[in-house]
Amino acid sequence: PFLQIELHPEIVDLGRQLAGTDDIYFRNGGINELAPGRGFLWHRDSEWDYIEFMHYFSNASVSDGCLRVIPGSHVGEKKTWLDRVDELRKEAGYNDPPTMEGPPDVEMDTETPLEVTSDQLVVRSSKILHATWKNRTDSGRLMHHWLFRRGDEPNHRFTWREYLTDELIGLLSEEQKEVLRL
Repeated sequence: PFLQIELHPEIVDLGRQLAGTDDIYFRNGGINELAPGRGFLWHRDSEWDYIEFMHYFSNASVSDGCLRVIPGSHVGEKKTWLDRVDELRKEAGYNDPPTMEGPPDVEMDTETPLEVTSDQLVVRSSKILHATWKNRTDSGRLMHHWLFRRGDEPNHRFTWREYLTDELIGLLSEEQKEVLRL
């Protein structure tokens, strides 16, 4: 079921448009849970610029740990952004780096919460600085996450034929097989 979402023709087409090429490959996908009382700290997923898709199984709001992003932070060196995070942490009195279980990470000047409903999709650069708010609810928040990379980039990581059954492969369109390199 997840491949049917991740490799939906409209999603693949959007990935190609954003990558600026028809030659993209599906790298990986997965489910992430944000447990009650936890939140992710400020970080970038990669210094390679690729397209990431996120779909929340239920609504994602500030109270249950929605994504926090810094518009424009995909530009420039990661160190510059993380130095600013460290300055703010010192100003806030964090003697040690915060943890997922501790208080929420610092608020950045231009941060934007991405509150979404389950019928919306988040599409972002892997280089954008992001964190989450603390999940202040009594239940975990689930999010489905996947990415595409340009075909001329290294590290295809998986040989999908080794992981998918012949039955699953038989259900895929030629376009879907193409982005899986099957």
